[in-house]
Amino acid sequence: PTMSARYSDGTGNIRPNPNLRPEMAYHYELGYKGNVLNQLSITTALYYSDITDFLAEKLVDGVKVRENIDALAFYGWELGLQWNWKRYLTVGGALSLNRYDVKHSEAGLEDVGNYPMTTFNLYTVIRPFQFFAKHFKNPDMLSIIPSVEYVGPRYASTNMVSVSTATVNDRYVVVNLKVAADINDYVSVSAGIENMLDEYYAFQDGALPAAGRSFTVEMTVRY
Repeated sequence: PTMSARYSDGTGNIRPNPNLRPEMAYHYELGYKGNVLNQLSITTALYYSDITDFLAEKLVDGVKVRENIDALAFYGWELGLQWNWKRYLTVGGALSLNRYDVKHSEAGLEDVGNYPMTTFNLYTVIRPFQFFAKHFKNPDMLSIIPSVEYVGPRYASTNMVSVSTATVNDRYVVVNLKVAADINDYVSVSAGIENMLDEYYAFQDGALPAAGRSFTVEMTVRY
């Protein structure tokens, strides 16, 4: 809880509650990480998060009061694969299937906002200098990395929502491209184009669309 939730009455129609406790979450996860034939790397996990003392507004004598009374549970499955097919080519991706359960909502809300049930990404790492490895001291120095990101539909809110009135944001796909180079053992540089197709999408109801195509330049110095 914020200092405002504990001690401020806001506009006068919200009664402060100095006894508010932090929201609590117990997270359980069972995972595996390993290799198959030294070429395929696998990471996978089942998870369950039990959230209690979730803050909610309750009407007391016609006045709103925040209390630790809501409860949620999030659970799902994550899978990551990376295939080192050739020295010059690596392919990888990750899939996440997410679900939730509204155990208690004081306001009677049924669903969670801005929580896509499916996300997916796929990437490829191409090392062009490996084609001419005998001519280069470090044939892995240059990498070209195209990638695709997918986010499924979700309710357009940062809070819990009522299904009957909630707006649904559509799924979207973003395509990216990055070029990275190791100058030496201490300096790496990269440049990229994010959202190459200039796809516009919204994260929550009433928000402006996220930025379209953008460009990045990075430098990493190790010492």
